[in-house]
Amino acid sequence: MKIGIISESPIDLALVSALLSRIAISRAGIAWPLQTDNTIERIGIRQNGHGQVLKALKKLKTLINDGPFSEYSLFIVLVDQVPAGIRRRFEREVRGNARLVFATAIREIEAWWLADRASVLAWLRLTEADITTHRYGMAAYNAERDHNPKDTLDQITNISTAVQTRYDGGNVGLAREFSSIWKDSARLDQIEISCGAGFAPFCRATTRALRRSRSNARNAD
Repeated sequence: MKIGIISESPIDLALVSALLSRIAISRAGIAWPLQTDNTIERIGIRQNGHGQVLKALKKLKTLINDGPFSEYSLFIVLVDQVPAGIRRRFEREVRGNARLVFATAIREIEAWWLADRASVLAWLRLTEADITTHRYGMAAYNAERDHNPKDTLDQITNISTAVQTRYDGGNVGLAREFSSIWKDSARLDQIEISCGAGFAPFCRATTRALRRSRSNARNAD
């Protein structure tokens, strides 16, 4: 099954690809591998913020039934948190097309990453005791309410001896390293609880779209 991803950055691409693999197996009952690609660049637009994502989405709509794009089961369109007016523009663009799934990561996709606390701590080989003086160790910590998830990741990667570099303002290498583990182990239930406004609707919509694609593929056979 081929899935296109239109997102703001390579970090988004890596993390969403991992989540899609996990959702497909554990929620949609799809056992065969997913093939994802960076559709925004495939159609000739550079990744750089939600404006470029919207531009790519509009272009994709003119190509979606032609050539190689007709072979894709669905496309995921993902942006970080945007103003309500911008979000409505995206929603209008995807409305009525079952092959398009739009999602907003609040505040940004690193919040979804941090929401899977057990996976994050295991990856970094940290315990709760190691992070008590950091934002991530606060008793009331909630990833979706974190005002700067990138900084939170930077703090905990900086104290970990399991990785060779810190996250800083965004580290593609670390995102890809974590994603290689996450695709088989992401705790979707926990992410849904912590990121109820952003991830939970994305997970539900993606599950429905994957099940629909699976059903269509069976009917075609």
